[in-house]
Amino acid sequence: TSGDASLDIDNNIISSVLTIGSNGIDVTTGAGNSTINIRGNQISSVANGFGDAIHFTGNSTGTTNLTISGNTVENTLGIFGDAIDVRYNAGSATTSIVSNTIDSDDLLNLMNGGIYLNLNTTGATETFIDQNIVSDDALAGLLNDGIFVDIDRGTNDTIVHVTNNELGGSTDILDDGIQIRMGNSGVSNVAHVQVNDNQIYGLLNFGLNVSVANANTISMQIDGNDTS
Repeated sequence: TSGDASLDIDNNIISSVLTIGSNGIDVTTGAGNSTINIRGNQISSVANGFGDAIHFTGNSTGTTNLTISGNTVENTLGIFGDAIDVRYNAGSATTSIVSNTIDSDDLLNLMNGGIYLNLNTTGATETFIDQNIVSDDALAGLLNDGIFVDIDRGTNDTIVHVTNNELGGSTDILDDGIQIRMGNSGVSNVAHVQVNDNQIYGLLNFGLNVSVANANTISMQIDGNDTS
């Protein structure tokens, strides 16, 4: 649509058994202002290949209000992309990724990452990644990063809060618990990132991995995280 839009995707059950599928839920905005709610869905993959469980792409130069909350992603002996994958290529946005459960469901499995956020826009953005559980089981799971925030472009209005998440079980294998990366996009980026009160378990490369390319500036508040 070229106008404003409102979309609710709530309380669906999506499963893929012994198949190769694309994304479980896939939303792309093209123009105008939008309010998108993806809430309370159950997405499961059993012995198969899936893309991302929830995939959102923001291409609009307008303002987006995106909420992804209360969803459950379960992967049993399967291959997933990211459980939640959010990418902004234009516009301004307020994003809430809150209270989702991403579970490897008791068997060895492969997932790319838990939550991936890409901010490739010079518009003002504020993101809340709060109270999510990634891989809440007792047996081994293989994941890349629990939470990955990738800031390709940005202004001093780029604000990210990563708080109160539980990442990894005692036998899970994670690359990094939380990774924050500011890439070299050819413009000088400024970001403000808060990483507070997260519980990060399992076998890790780093509990928190931060990389900042030349000419970029990041201010961080890091407090109350537990990697024991």
